[in-house]
Amino acid sequence: SVRAHLDGRTLVRYVVASSEVGAVVANETGARLVGLGPLAPITDALGFLRLSAERIARPSTSAASRDAALASAQDASATLAAALVDPLRPLTDRMVVVPSGPLHGIPWTLVTGRAATVVPSAAAWLAAQQTPVRNGRAVVVQGPELEFAELESKLVAAATKATTTREVGPTIDSLEHAAHAHFACHARPRVDRPMFSSLILDDGELTLHDIEGLDQAPGTVVLASCSSGTNVLASGDEVMGLANAFLAIGARTVVAPLFTVSDAATAQVMVSVGKAVERGGNLLGALLAGSQDPDPVVAFTAASFNCFGAD
Repeated sequence: SVRAHLDGRTLVRYVVASSEVGAVVANETGARLVGLGPLAPITDALGFLRLSAERIARPSTSAASRDAALASAQDASATLAAALVDPLRPLTDRMVVVPSGPLHGIPWTLVTGRAATVVPSAAAWLAAQQTPVRNGRAVVVQGPELEFAELESKLVAAATKATTTREVGPTIDSLEHAAHAHFACHARPRVDRPMFSSLILDDGELTLHDIEGLDQAPGTVVLASCSSGTNVLASGDEVMGLANAFLAIGARTVVAPLFTVSDAATAQVMVSVGKAVERGGNLLGALLAGSQDPDPVVAFTAASFNCFGAD
C-alpha cells in the first residue's frame, strides 16, 4: 500500500540491531535490503554534529570559532552521509525516512541533501500523506525569553494573517480550530517523563499531555524551538515527542529542529516558511531552499529542521 503511493519518492526504513545498521529501500517497483555497517561511527559523528550545532547557535561564539564549528558540522554530516546515504544509491530527489534508535536524532535534509520527510513508521507516512490539506485560520504562539521571538511572531503573523497567543489556556482553545500553528518559544524535552515534554509560554507549560488532549490538531505545525524535534525512545522503538504528538492527533506536517539553533537565523528561516504557508506552498520545500542560503549559519539552521509527516 505504501509503495503504491510513493509517486517517485524513495522510502528508506533504517534498522538497528546488534550494534549494526541496515536499511530497507523501497520504491514503486520493489524493495531491497542494504547492510550499512557498525553503529558506533554513526553515533560518534552525530555527537560531533550536535556539539558543532551548539557552538554555531551560541550568540557569544566568535566568528573564528563559528567558522570552525561550521566546518566540523560539514565534516560530521559528510561522515553520516557516507555511512547512511551513499550506499543506498540510486535514490530519488524526494525521500521518506523511517529512522530507528539513535538515528531519530539525525537532521535528514542536512545529511541527505534532498527533500526528506521523516516519520515514525511507513504507515504513519501513508496516513499523513492521505490527510487532506486544511485551509483556514492560523495562530502564532509566542513564548518568553527569546530575543527574536517577538520579531519572528510579528513577521510570521503578518505573512500568515495569524492571531497571536502567549498563554496556555488561550493557546489550547486556538489550536482546536487552527489550520496552521507556529510556535516561537522555548521547548523542554523530558527524557524522564516524556508526556511532560513541553513548550514554554508566558504563564506556564503547554505539555505533550495537553497536546494529545486536543480534539483536532492543526493541519500544519511549525515548532521553531531549540530541540523541539527531539524524540524519546520507548520500548519497541516507539518514539515520543512533541512533533510525533501532533502527528498522532491528525496533523499533516510538522517541522521542528533537532538541535540548539540560532535565534536570529531561525527568525529569518521562519519568515520564509510563513510565506510558504500563506501561498499554500510546501514547508519541506521552504526548508530545503533555506538550506541553500548564502549565509552559512542561516543555511545550517534551516537544514537542522526535520519535516515530520507528509511533504
